[in-house]
Amino acid sequence: MDRFVFIWLRFTGRIKRTTWLAFAILLALLEYLTELFLRPIFHWPLPAEAAGNGFLTTYLGDEVSLLASLIFLWPSLAIDVKRWHDLGLSGWFVLIVYAPALALFGFELAGAGGTVAQPDKAFAASLYLFGLVVLLYFIILAARKGIPGANRYGPSPE
Repeated sequence: MDRFVFIWLRFTGRIKRTTWLAFAILLALLEYLTELFLRPIFHWPLPAEAAGNGFLTTYLGDEVSLLASLIFLWPSLAIDVKRWHDLGLSGWFVLIVYAPALALFGFELAGAGGTVAQPDKAFAASLYLFGLVVLLYFIILAARKGIPGANRYGPSPE
């Protein structure tokens, strides 16, 4: 249980890429199930089923998606920070993905981005660029080996 709490909640230490990948998949699954659980509570249709959706809502989700994301924000940050630590880099690298994601959700809640039929070209371009950044971020954390031995963030993970 202590190991689970360490991985899930703490921002110190290091984790291997296989541990990170397992917990990232678990978090994604839990976030999806939470969203499915919250939708009937808030009487909110799936984003694709809602009429007159905005461009960003169609691709990012709606308020229920944001709520589910915020519920699991802490564990997501915790596993990513520890993975960056295993690579010998600062945990602040998580801002590469999380800051733009929160900004895009903020723009979505403000109603920016246009509609699916008439998307704002700047928002469309930024969304696709963000998708590439997320893909590179995922590849780096999933594929790159950690630094062998101890580093300034702690001993090598088991």
